[in-house]
Amino acid sequence: MRIQIPMLAAVAAVALAATGSGPASAAVASVSSVNHVASVAHLAAPLGTTNNPCYQKPNALHCDNTDPVATDCSIGSYVAASSPVYFYDAENGALTGGWSGYIQNWYSPHCGTNWARYVDTSGSYGTVSIDTCVNSPFHCTDMYDSNVFPAWSNQIYAKTVVSMASASFSNHNGVVAAGESSA
Repeated sequence: MRIQIPMLAAVAAVALAATGSGPASAAVASVSSVNHVASVAHLAAPLGTTNNPCYQKPNALHCDNTDPVATDCSIGSYVAASSPVYFYDAENGALTGGWSGYIQNWYSPHCGTNWARYVDTSGSYGTVSIDTCVNSPFHCTDMYDSNVFPAWSNQIYAKTVVSMASASFSNHNGVVAAGESSA
């Protein structure tokens, strides 16, 4: 069951696109094996006017590993879960205190998809790697790397299963942080 956060639902799509960071802004970040091209103009389209296959007929075939903005799935989406991305000692895995930001697990009720969104709160320059996975059967989106925040991953069809959004952050000093958020 997905629990909607009422205040975020109304502004979620605009907030996601207005940031300018995510698979839609491939010019400023590296992306593994997928060329992402999208326009935030899609968010201005009235509901039901998009011709994207994922939006028209949501399923794993049409939606897995696609950009939520390019497919219009960001329309009406919301944060289903959010968790801190904690700093830790890479040598022994122990938490060192504090966090670099938040990993959010976004959900599109229309498309039945989830994606990861990383929001930096540390203010330190670094790179985040994010993806979203499901267990039934186990598969993930391509890993997305970005040094522009907030950043989001591709989406995965998860209408009836739990998805896991994950983030790994590394700043210019080699300090690392990691977090996960399930919804």
